[in-house]
Amino acid sequence: MTTPKPTPEFRAGAALFLTGRFVGASDQVRFASAVETALAAEAEGFDDLWATEHHYLREQSPSALTLAAYLLGRTTRVRVGTAVTMLPVHSPVHVAEQAALLDQLSGGRFDLGLGRGAETVEYEVMSSLTHYNHGMAEALDLLLASFAGSVAADTELYRFRRVSPQPRPLTSPHPPILMATESDSSLALAARHGFNCMFFFNHGRDAEALAELSGRHAAIAAEHGHPGPWHHTVLVYAQVADTDAEAAEIIRGPLLQGMTTTGAEYIFLQETVRQNPDRGPRIEHIVAQHAVGTPQTCAERLVGIVETSGIGRVILAVEAAGTPDGALDNVRRLGREVLPLVRDRLA
Repeated sequence: MTTPKPTPEFRAGAALFLTGRFVGASDQVRFASAVETALAAEAEGFDDLWATEHHYLREQSPSALTLAAYLLGRTTRVRVGTAVTMLPVHSPVHVAEQAALLDQLSGGRFDLGLGRGAETVEYEVMSSLTHYNHGMAEALDLLLASFAGSVAADTELYRFRRVSPQPRPLTSPHPPILMATESDSSLALAARHGFNCMFFFNHGRDAEALAELSGRHAAIAAEHGHPGPWHHTVLVYAQVADTDAEAAEIIRGPLLQGMTTTGAEYIFLQETVRQNPDRGPRIEHIVAQHAVGTPQTCAERLVGIVETSGIGRVILAVEAAGTPDGALDNVRRLGREVLPLVRDRLA
């Protein structure tokens, strides 16, 4: 007799991208919308909120940590995380100090999501391409040493005398850390440290592929003394509408426009990077496989992703409609009409 595979605990988070989604809106309107959407997500039963980091783009947030701090102060129940903080762009010691402070002030409601981002102009202005290519592992070691209480460095990338970062984290040994794992090397790095992964439900990747990545992570982690259990996250676009066709029209319209607007502003530092990709396949992947459609369609797809991948913590990109009112309505409908269906199915 085959033992049924346990269903992972389902958690739904709302991602606040603020990146090209509200084309033409003022900064005041966009950030007011982010706060209103976040508060609505907490009121409607979402479990998490996620803030992003981008630099030198219109319609963006330059600090996931700052936005997360504000949202922690405005909310009382949900966890708030960064998706992601671009660790090699910043001093890892300073990131540790800020994360520990948020952990203390929020009573342990903060999650630190880390990644490299892309090899774009941020690294020219704030760090270096060498840090992008070779600095992530060393930055992680310095971050963890900072959480432990004492840190020093004497390498080509980091050189400073011993210091004792403050405050110490409330959560022992440190706030939960997740790593964006878009490459084999980043997945292996997360596994070696025993960190959960932040996956992306991208074009060319289905739920079975997510399960395979999760399995590879678990195998490497076990070799390094980390048996789990694992609570990875996966980013999925979510757009609810009265019909599947109406939801698809939003993805092929405002979302594609926002992606195109943002994509044209990226300044890459390596000529090998394709700077103007065809977004058609990605858009059609979102229409066909993400939580896009009626409440029933959205729920069925989320259940399928969770059951097949084994990943129960889902980050929902909720701003596809391209307007503050559209994002707010989407969050409310997801909370009232979709998430209860998913939780019932996965209970």
